Amino acid sequence: MSGLRKEIAGSIALLSAAFVGGALLLQRAASDNPCHATGPFGIVGTGVSCALVWTIGRPTALLGVFGIVLVALSWFGRLRAESSRSIGVLALGGVALVPVMLGLLRPRSNGLDQATGQWGAFVAYYLQQSLGQAGAWLVLLLATSVLTAVTLQWNPLRLLVGRPRGTSDAVTDDAPPARASRVTRAQALEPAPEEMPAIRAVADEREVDAIPAAVRDRRTARPKPPAPDPDIAEALAAPASAESDGDDLLPPTTLLDAP
Repeated sequence: MSGLRKEIAGSIALLSAAFVGGALLLQRAASDNPCHATGPFGIVGTGVSCALVWTIGRPTALLGVFGIVLVALSWFGRLRAESSRSIGVLALGGVALVPVMLGLLRPRSNGLDQATGQWGAFVAYYLQQSLGQAGAWLVLLLATSVLTAVTLQWNPLRLLVGRPRGTSDAVTDDAPPARASRVTRAQALEPAPEEMPAIRAVADEREVDAIPAAVRDRRTARPKPPAPDPDIAEALAAPASAESDGDDLLPPTTLLDAP
């Protein structure tokens, strides 16, 4: 979808959500029948509000309006495309599940229940008749888990079973495992071993054990000092003569004579 089409679609979706939300909140009826409501949105607003309340209930209709607003914001570039798709699927699934949850919580009425609508009352009634109260809630929990896992990458059953062992966060199979520790500033500034050839990093102690003993001893042994020159050694070992010592070290005796 091009940028112009996104702008047009976002404007239509945002204004439509404002119209439907205003009709649901501001159209008032003297009786319990939402189809007899009047308000600032006229006959069209009353018809839209009546259809939504009769089908899925007022709370779920407002939830759907909120989902439309988020999709419109994604078309305006305020949200990522992946987020808009997830939000759309989440809102659609919520519209299907929330009325049923409300139908299980509320007592059955003979007339129209504006909280559940006909959809929520119908599905909740037959779930209770076929699976019982507990079975109906388990089915809804399964549907909610699948919906949140697909859209939010989060499963509410993790609250019961906990995280996998050895992991600090819940990691899916597709996502790479998170690092155990945070890299410090000193580690980030540390040069690579290739840049410092005099320092060789050993990744595993088994690498040291795999080196032959002779090679390891040759690496760790201190180098022997070189042999001295024979001529220099002989000169150092020979004793100095007395004459040379006297001539070199004592001053002449003529310095003691009187002037």
